[in-house]
Amino acid sequence: MTKGEEVIAFIETYCRVPEGAHVGQRVELLPFQRDIITGIYDSNPPPRRVIVSMGRKNAKSCLTAMLLLAAVAGPAFRPNAQVYSSAQSRDQAAIIFGYAAKMVRMDEDLSRAVHVKDTAKELIGLRTGVHYKALSADATTAHGTSPALVIHDETGRVRGPRSELYDALETGMGAHKDPLSIIISTQAPTDADLLSTLIDSARASKDPTTKLFLWAADPEDDPWAEDTWRKANPGLGTILNLEELRRTAEQAKRLPALESSFRNLHLNLRCAA
Repeated sequence: MTKGEEVIAFIETYCRVPEGAHVGQRVELLPFQRDIITGIYDSNPPPRRVIVSMGRKNAKSCLTAMLLLAAVAGPAFRPNAQVYSSAQSRDQAAIIFGYAAKMVRMDEDLSRAVHVKDTAKELIGLRTGVHYKALSADATTAHGTSPALVIHDETGRVRGPRSELYDALETGMGAHKDPLSIIISTQAPTDADLLSTLIDSARASKDPTTKLFLWAADPEDDPWAEDTWRKANPGLGTILNLEELRRTAEQAKRLPALESSFRNLHLNLRCAA
């Protein structure tokens, strides 16, 4: 097995759906999720930065949690490593940690391998020595960290070209061989925002250590056509409920003030409200 295949096998063996209609069932990764995982772990040379961007409600936070568990107690672990997820708000940071903690508690093997510290939003790999912590933008503990892996969640919420939390975590990775930064987010509204600059740099660069997975509509596409929605939402019809998206689109079509938000969040286009 390749490392990517090992991570996929770990997730589908030990991770359970943490909530929703299929709660408690074993995770069955979709093809686009498998492509992301193999792109992260089977690329040569290994990537330094991976950017994953798609419309909202395509289970980005759940995928984040599964990747974190693979790094804490699965085949992607590095002995005694520091692992972090970053989010712009405490609530978002709690979502990622909450998904991971639920998955641990749902599986007997994972619960023996991972210690959950709820109040601190931390996971500790009991056999690997890996320490994971969820951080938000108002955290005061990001400086002085030395992470081997950071997953930046919803970086598209950063307004402007810089984030102190992002900078602190990225600059703290210099002590490691082959550190890995994964950015998972819907696009930012404007070209000047941090995620936009990272995506544009990845598009323009020939650096093989930067990988970009981008699902987005084209600006000239009909925003109300289902074929357009599928360009930005690889989980449409499986993870993302098609009827719900139809209702959201109908509301945005009736109320022009909502169209910019619909284009940004559901078509994954840069479109400031």
